[in-house]
Amino acid sequence: MDDLFRRSAAPRKANPLSETDVLSRLEVLEQKESIRAVLADYCYTCDALKSASTLNDLFDEDAILLNPAGEIRGRESIVGYYREVIEDTTFSRHHIVNQVIEITAPKSAQHRAYFLAFIGRAGESKTIFGHYEDELALTGDGWKFVRKANVIDKVTILSQGWA
Repeated sequence: MDDLFRRSAAPRKANPLSETDVLSRLEVLEQKESIRAVLADYCYTCDALKSASTLNDLFDEDAILLNPAGEIRGRESIVGYYREVIEDTTFSRHHIVNQVIEITAPKSAQHRAYFLAFIGRAGESKTIFGHYEDELALTGDGWKFVRKANVIDKVTILSQGWA
């Protein structure tokens, strides 16, 4: 038992990272968490089925949204699109998994993730599988989508299944 204690109590090597390296890595982690918060706010807004105007805070003025409806340009048009979607939806829950966030430049990032959404619309219960391919920019007001791609891989009506 004494030998085990002595081995575990051996002096540890100093961390090879400098204080500057640690601070830089911490800043990147904080940026990634801020981006995760933008994605969470996006999902919560879509799922709340109340006011699409909350999306104003998440999209850059000249943002582009790509989805099965096509290409929608500009924050005002994007919010208008979501306003119509929310009005036609009776239930919505989005779940994001396997997020990968890469800081590509000091004020630019890419986000990729799978999503699973449960939607009630037009009297149908739908399950939607897809993935996000997003580009974000750091502005004076925080991270914003500059390009948001919602790629639908599979949609199924719950009663029909997906097999």
